[in-house]
Amino acid sequence: MARVSDKQMELDALYLLEKLGYTITKPNFFRCVATNKELSVKGLNFYQTNNPMYAGCIAHTDDGDLNVLPFSKKWIESTYKELCIKTKNNKKLAMYRLSKILQISWLETIWTMAEESRSADFKIYIGKLNSLKQYSDLTIEDSEPYIGEITELEVEYKEIKKSCSKSRLNELRMFWGNFPDNELIWLQEQYEDWASRHMMDTKALEILIAEICQQQLTIKRMRESGNNVSKELKDLQDLMNSSALKPIQESVAMSNEANTLGIWIKRIENEDPITEVEEQYKDVDGLGKLIRIFFLGHFNKMMGIKNELSEEYELEMSKYTVNLEDGDD
Repeated sequence: MARVSDKQMELDALYLLEKLGYTITKPNFFRCVATNKELSVKGLNFYQTNNPMYAGCIAHTDDGDLNVLPFSKKWIESTYKELCIKTKNNKKLAMYRLSKILQISWLETIWTMAEESRSADFKIYIGKLNSLKQYSDLTIEDSEPYIGEITELEVEYKEIKKSCSKSRLNELRMFWGNFPDNELIWLQEQYEDWASRHMMDTKALEILIAEICQQQLTIKRMRESGNNVSKELKDLQDLMNSSALKPIQESVAMSNEANTLGIWIKRIENEDPITEVEEQYKDVDGLGKLIRIFFLGHFNKMMGIKNELSEEYELEMSKYTVNLEDGDD
């Protein structure tokens, strides 16, 4: 009988797990989080990165593990083109907005280097950001202020204000406080962005994330004014630490959940447990009753343990017991 190869056994196992509903990425492939499509890593479909925020995004290949941006190059290119249209072909502003979407650092120095080439675009920017050692491990928190005629905040404000009614602004002001309209919109955008990425299942976490958003706004203001933000960044890190939202904490959590099925099951049980079975559907075949009475109840009876199980066993056995003392003389 021919022996099945290890490779074929691996493929069969992956096929079975996918049929059971598990999301499994095959070796040498990685799943784009934007399109949910698996693409070949060897086909250069993803950018490698040293960004600590993506420490858990590991592509397993025959040549070793690679840290990659979880967005495919094709999706990044199409997003960049859309941003160019929205910004009226302002490539610099489009790249700045793309860096916020990808959660990578924005550095004027890197863009200046990209502009020195014939065609400054996202490919040149990301390539230089990853290739220069002094910049490759920076995160979005290390970004520099955008320098230009139209800031990112102003662009977002002009787009959003059209659909943001006065009553809505009053609601935001009740939540955030007496901020200018553009800052209220920015704070709410940031809050909703955090909420879309993390499960805010406690009041404490909601408050902490709101504080994080306001601290981000403080840092943004100070950077635009050219002030030092070291203390403010430390305060932001403390808030993120209290919320367990620091990149290293999230990476560890992602790694643990990716490698441990038990943790994954525990998370489901804690966050989305199944409801209690209705009484009419409990033990429909009577198997639970048989085990409870004739195994557990009988065991307790033999051991001389008086409890509900032994009493239930005695009650059930009395139905099949003949008591001679109750007979006629």
